[in-house]
Formats: sequence, structure tokens, C-alpha cells
Amino acid sequence: MVSGDADESVGFLLLMAGIGVVLLRRAWFVPAIVGIWAAWLVAIAYLGGGVGVWGQWAFYLVAATVLGSVVVALRRRSIDVAATALRQAMRAATEDPATNLANRRGLAMLSRELVELGRRRHEIVHCTFLDVDGLKEVNDTISHAAGDELLRRFVRLTAQSLRPTDLFG
Repeated sequence: MVSGDADESVGFLLLMAGIGVVLLRRAWFVPAIVGIWAAWLVAIAYLGGGVGVWGQWAFYLVAATVLGSVVVALRRRSIDVAATALRQAMRAATEDPATNLANRRGLAMLSRELVELGRRRHEIVHCTFLDVDGLKEVNDTISHAAGDELLRRFVRLTAQSLRPTDLFG
């Protein structure tokens, strides 16, 4: 695997850098690359060779480092895109777009946690349901946009009487 000839060992070097990139977390990438550089420099010093061999090794180490850095950057970007998409999907599934409040599914998730917290602390948890009378008629006769505006105004007015610790959806 490792010999005095840089060309014979370059495949192994690139394989090691590639494995490190795939398996290591982002925070470990730089120390891993530094470790690979140090190990290969020690191997080169041990095996000896002229200035030409050192030049080849330096080229291959730089190439492997650049390749690894590009793969890590692309991998990080893919993870960030996936995380953003997941956050957006979760928000769409648990939030009402007209009011930006928790919808029925979001309230169910949050209220379970709130009730469990009350149980652990031996505190009373209160729940109040409010209904906007005539909302269906506004939606059917005027428009859904008018109904959404009515809900937004209702939310603004109601929110003024809530405490910061109250759950509103």
C-alpha cells in the first residue's frame, strides 16, 4: 500500500481521504485531514526519496485535501437543504397559513407536552375553546380572503389578552 513511489500509493491516499470525508462529522474533518497529512509526511520521511518524490506527494496530498473539502462542502449543503425542507414540511403540517398559529395537529402535539408538564409539576392546566360565529358565512358569501382577514383580526385582538406562557392556536 505505501511505498517510496508516490504513484503507487496515491490510490490509497485518495481512498483514505474519501473515507474520512464520508464517515466524519464536519467538526472532525480538519483534524482528520491534518492527521492524514501528518501520517503521510511521516511515511514519506521514513521511506525516503528525492525532491521529486516529495513534490509528487505534496501534489497528491493537496489534491486529496481539495477533493475532500469539496465533498464535505457539498455534503453539508445537502444536509442543510434537507433540514430546511424538513422544517418547512413540519411547519406546513402544524401551522395555519392564515394566522401563523398552531393548527389542530400542532395544538395536539403541543398540548400533549403541556399537559404532561402540568402533571409532572402537579399544576392545573386549563383549556378554552373560542369560536368565531359566522365565519363560514363570511367565507361562503364574501370570500375566503375576507374570512382569513377576519381570523387574523380575531387573533390579534385575542393575543393581546394572553400571557406569554399561554398556548394559542
